[in-house]
Formats: sequence, C-alpha cells, structure tokens
Amino acid sequence: MTGRVGPMICMALMEFYVLGVVSVGRSQLARATNYKSATQPGFLKILSILKRAGMIEYTSSRNSPVSLTAKGLNETPASQPPRSNAEWLSRFQHVNRCGGPKLTQICNFLNDGRQRSLADVGAAANYDDLESSGFKKVISTLVGVGIIVRVSPESVKLADIVFPFGRP
Repeated sequence: MTGRVGPMICMALMEFYVLGVVSVGRSQLARATNYKSATQPGFLKILSILKRAGMIEYTSSRNSPVSLTAKGLNETPASQPPRSNAEWLSRFQHVNRCGGPKLTQICNFLNDGRQRSLADVGAAANYDDLESSGFKKVISTLVGVGIIVRVSPESVKLADIVFPFGRP
C-alpha cells in the first residue's frame, strides 16, 4: 500500500474506530503513528497517497479529521472490541501515545466517572501550578482527544466514550 507506514496509519484508524472514535484529528493520528507533527512532509504524503487510494477521507482543511472510508474499513484488519471500561481506557491511551504518566494519573483519578475540579485533578497529577504550561497542555490534549470533557470552566470528568460498559 505505502510501505509500512500506510498500513500503520490504517491500523491506527481502525483501532480508534473499534474504540468508537470514527474521525481522528491529524495531530492525534500523527502521534499514534510515531510522527512528531501532523505537518511533517512524510506524514502528509502518506495521507495523500491513502486518500487517492480510497482508503481514508478528509477535507483539504489543515486541521480536518481523518477517517477510514468503506474501502479502508473493508481492507484493514479489525481488532477485537474492548471487553471492559479499563481495557477501553488502556487501549485508548496506548493508541494515542499521549500524556505519559500524567495522563495515567489523571485518568486513574477520574476513573470513578465523577466530575472533579481542575484543582483536584492537578493535585492528583502532582501539578503545583494550574497555570503551568505542562498542566494546561495535558488537559488540552485530553480534551482534544476526547477522553475528558469540561463540565464547567473549572471542572472536568471522563467522557462518556470512556465508559462503553456504563459509568461506575
């Protein structure tokens, strides 16, 4: 298809699909396929090749999400769906390759499904300063990939998608 990278992109999109995420942001997809940036020429070239082959679709907008087409869904081997909320979260964290230990700490803290203040979330992940670029970036990333939602400007909770088998 396009060496090893094309199938890797399709497999990442399939894993997202199996987890219930049909469209994936380009930055998220780049991260999932070990690219540092969604603007790297190699990444953009592979996307273009896959689009011309009818495997994926996206608009010309630089930030438009990417999804598998019917052809892409048919030609990409599917993985098994998760069997529990914990497995869903573990696989989502793995395919996203984002946040590292801080993401895990935050997700574990929010795993009871309840709304929590950003101050409590920051404390659980050992952030002393909620205005730090690190804390803002990890929260922004988690919101961006759809794993948490803002309930108010000062509180968040894990998104419904994290609980395919129901909230605890």
